[in-house]
Amino acid sequence: MLQKCLFCSRKEYKFMVSIIILNYNTPGLVLQCLLSIKQYVINLSYEIIVVDNCSSEENWQTLQQTLPPDVILVRAHYNYGFGAGNQLGAHYAKGEYLCFINSDVVFVEDCITPLILYAKQHPDTTGCMTPQQLNRNMQRVPSFDHKPGIIHEIIGKHPLERFLPKRYPKRKKIVYSSAFSVTMITGCFMFFPSAVFWEVGGFDLNIFLYYEEIDICTRLRRKGYKSIYYPQVSFQHSQGESTNKQPSLTTIERYISRLYCYKKHHTYGLYIIYYLINLVKLIFHPKRWFIFPFLLHGENMSHSMRHRKAMGKK
Repeated sequence: MLQKCLFCSRKEYKFMVSIIILNYNTPGLVLQCLLSIKQYVINLSYEIIVVDNCSSEENWQTLQQTLPPDVILVRAHYNYGFGAGNQLGAHYAKGEYLCFINSDVVFVEDCITPLILYAKQHPDTTGCMTPQQLNRNMQRVPSFDHKPGIIHEIIGKHPLERFLPKRYPKRKKIVYSSAFSVTMITGCFMFFPSAVFWEVGGFDLNIFLYYEEIDICTRLRRKGYKSIYYPQVSFQHSQGESTNKQPSLTTIERYISRLYCYKKHHTYGLYIIYYLINLVKLIFHPKRWFIFPFLLHGENMSHSMRHRKAMGKK
């Protein structure tokens, strides 16, 4: 377990918000992200913390040479994954709010100040927030999702959104004009009140990659906090640019994390049903049959990319 070694709480704040950017071999994207923040976030007290998640020596040197001196740069000596890297950055944060953003995010307006104003107006219920996400072509893309479940796996998301719109609001082809509570927000831009983030223990550090947002949004909801989608402001995200391009490994990782999260938050009986449904569905996707050997082990974290890297496997 890694959870305890990176857990802390903070009661004194020096800045309004701490912006934490996780880097893994993307120094150019980090610099682009930083420049966009400095361009648009101008009337707010903030700090920027960049966590290098054990990039190659060449990329680490480039990052050191290109970052402005006012940026706090932290290097992890091992790539423990998305949650652990971000939580390491949160250790250094002195902001009343924490804003975790991917390195391939670009600001197109000040999309932090409105979130702070909303959180201050709803201090007892705001758990985490995200603005509207735009793709590289500046088109609106889903910025929230529904929690995975048995019904969702059997009939899909679209029928649920069509017939139960209040419980499952539509994610695509609809423009919202006001903020509302959702089951989970996008993981590339996550905004938290610091006290709330630490109250629920931060990210689950057992998860290497994917489904961190589902896990923490679930824990927030059980504590009485809401996950808020705020569509009035937006940011641009070049999806996938900040993750390592190893399709087979990342696909396997998605299944491992998905099963882990479902088992963590449901009874064992429901988990078995959920697991069997995923197993059966895979039969009809021959291109993904390479997942079978790993899926048969369930949510076994020994097959995670974290452990495979540690053992030198590809």
